[in-house]
Amino acid sequence: MKIASYDLQFNFQKSSDYINGKEKISAHLSGERIELDAVDTKIKSILINGEPQKFSVDSKKGLVTIEGDFNGPCDIDIEFVSKVTDALRGMYRVRINDHEFLTTDFEPSGARRLFPCVDRPQFKAEFRVSVIVDNDVDAISNMPVRGTTSVYGRKQIEFESTPPMSTYLFYLGIGNFDHISGKLGKKEVTLIAPKGTLYSTDYPVKSAIASLKFYEDYFGIPYQLPKLHLISVPDYAAGAMENWGAITFRERYIQATKDTSAATLSAIDEVVAHELAHQWFGDLVTMKWWNDLWLNESFATFMAYKTVNKLHPEYDILNDLIDSEKRGALLGDSLSSTHPIDVNVVEPEEVSQIFDEISYGKGGNILRMLENYLGEEDFRSGIRSYLKKYSYKNAAGTDLWTELEEVTGKPVSAIMKAWITKKGYPAITATLEGSKIRLRQEKFTLLGKADDEIWPIPLIVWREHSKDAVLFDKREMEIPSKEFVKLDSGSTGFYRVQYDKALIDKVMKHASMLGVLDKWGILNDMTALFMSGRKGFQEYLAILESMSDDDDPLIMNSIAGDLYSLYMLDPSNAILVERLRGYLQKFNKKLGEPAKEEKHSVTVTRGSIRTMLVQLDHAYAKKLSINFSGYDTFDPNLKRSLAVATAITGNSASTIIEKIKATKKDDARQHLIYALGFTSGEKNYAALKKSIEDETVPRQDSVTAFVAASMNPENRKIVFGDYNSIMATIEKIFTGSVYLSKFIEITAPILGMGREEEMKRELFSVHYPDASMGVKKALEYLDIMSRVKASMQS
Repeated sequence: MKIASYDLQFNFQKSSDYINGKEKISAHLSGERIELDAVDTKIKSILINGEPQKFSVDSKKGLVTIEGDFNGPCDIDIEFVSKVTDALRGMYRVRINDHEFLTTDFEPSGARRLFPCVDRPQFKAEFRVSVIVDNDVDAISNMPVRGTTSVYGRKQIEFESTPPMSTYLFYLGIGNFDHISGKLGKKEVTLIAPKGTLYSTDYPVKSAIASLKFYEDYFGIPYQLPKLHLISVPDYAAGAMENWGAITFRERYIQATKDTSAATLSAIDEVVAHELAHQWFGDLVTMKWWNDLWLNESFATFMAYKTVNKLHPEYDILNDLIDSEKRGALLGDSLSSTHPIDVNVVEPEEVSQIFDEISYGKGGNILRMLENYLGEEDFRSGIRSYLKKYSYKNAAGTDLWTELEEVTGKPVSAIMKAWITKKGYPAITATLEGSKIRLRQEKFTLLGKADDEIWPIPLIVWREHSKDAVLFDKREMEIPSKEFVKLDSGSTGFYRVQYDKALIDKVMKHASMLGVLDKWGILNDMTALFMSGRKGFQEYLAILESMSDDDDPLIMNSIAGDLYSLYMLDPSNAILVERLRGYLQKFNKKLGEPAKEEKHSVTVTRGSIRTMLVQLDHAYAKKLSINFSGYDTFDPNLKRSLAVATAITGNSASTIIEKIKATKKDDARQHLIYALGFTSGEKNYAALKKSIEDETVPRQDSVTAFVAASMNPENRKIVFGDYNSIMATIEKIFTGSVYLSKFIEITAPILGMGREEEMKRELFSVHYPDASMGVKKALEYLDIMSRVKASMQS
């Protein structure tokens, strides 16, 4: 079956939960029956080439079947009624004061909730859409409006036809809008939001235009659609979604003002660049099947950081690629419950759980490692060749490796096959033996025994006067020790390094030569080696202490962040508390008060350090909290620390909730919602729950509040007792997404400390399909963290 086009017509009635629709699917068949995907949709009639057809509906499978032996060109005409959903998926409703906004979110398999279709990425088709709405309502879709006509006292808006694209990239929004526009040549780039919710400057529009220009040059292919909408959605499950020509965003990732924090500004630039990379890598060229989802997301992750680094070198954004994306990916991929980058997916419904640190962070860093091995220009040439060859088509990861191999002449396919089809990653043990260094690789795990896997590791050996590229593709090898400085220069590799004492001493003697990413790599590896039981707690603390005088914000944040994660496991450990509090106070003093023209990383790190500090230094929190009455005008980079300090010292959920109600900007409201979890006790927790139920806390932010409450040591018994209810709430709001799985993965190991068996019984009883991956990871993390906690007490 091949589909050429969908002609879609939707009739929207204000405040109705139902949508009347008609469609004509132009297809070509080869002696087969017809199966279409449709969920929660009433099929009224089906005609094929004008002839009425009998059909069957399997509600459980979400399939409409028309039996027969259909050959050649077929026009399939369907009348149907679909539903506006309650969850944040499919087409759903957002209420804003006295009006409503209907918006779609389809990835991976939500299009079938709006109209019958073949909802699979390899079935690309053109879309021609029209909508009938009230005269005072407007509509947005992937393409510009072709024309508007009057229909029975209402209006019909018709859009131009799209290029061939996958169903998950289709977008439709219905409502009243405000907007800001800019130009990419003659093409309109428009930031649009439901009426009354647009408060942004044109910063995000300028950011988008700058990224589009960078990509047009980098890929050698112009942006292909005649316009681009950047759509701010007030209640949204995802961070953003790359619908071709109509990208949707959470408010805080697409709206900026003079009061927007430095961290949020750089996040806006990164998220916008990520979604725009998809306009080529994902939209123009699309994966054949969801097992190659990683190729879309990894490449967009990698390209976003590359783009922002070029446009805003002052951000040091590559440090974020390492400290957030790589850190999380290395941790998650140390579990036996991890999955390969190229993971087998049978049904689209399974996809939601692989929108994770492997598909984004590991994949993005593997591409960084590959680019470093091939060279930037050869890598770019291969990407250009791939995009030109497969434009408007579907492709697989193997197609990309073939193009890169042809350009570079290097064994890209063999290297990448190993990295994307195997779970986990290697650890290299480096031992000094006279004039040689013996290297040995084995799989790194936090729990359990390593298997016999061997990876082809593109190894960068740093010497005093050179950096040598070596392909380490066997169990052991030797390299000369002369002028040795360090393995994995710049932390470009996706592996761990464990030096023997003689070598780590040698590495640390070259400390003045080491860049910040090299130091980060040593710290991160030491944390993992401690967590896996390969290093003792005191040895680990000694390495932290040896680097604690470093002035770089990345190192300060890394030391503090790693110790804070351990503090979450054992908040009553006096040695750990004293050490962490001391570092936070020391780093806070080093970072000082905000100053004009200071580095972006200093501004962001100060906010992070102070948010941790108020949790361990009550006197400091008390002093800071006196500023809460001026929250609206307080330094936006420090609002989270102020909100958390007020929550802890005042311990009044009602105070935080009243400020949430009065705060309209998403960025500032986020900090308050997070802080709400740090109010303690049954009464405050009940208020938190009520604020979620009555949507004072927007549905999209419910997980933030629940996670914060789980992190609060004073609330853990309460949250554990309410865990089933919390999971049910999250599942209802985020059905079909990764949110419940991630919530369990993050919170269950923390809440399970000291009640491990109870938590395991709780997890074994979880029956939500969306949560299966999170449950597996949480059970494994629970065992790992229990062992880590015990090792810190011995």
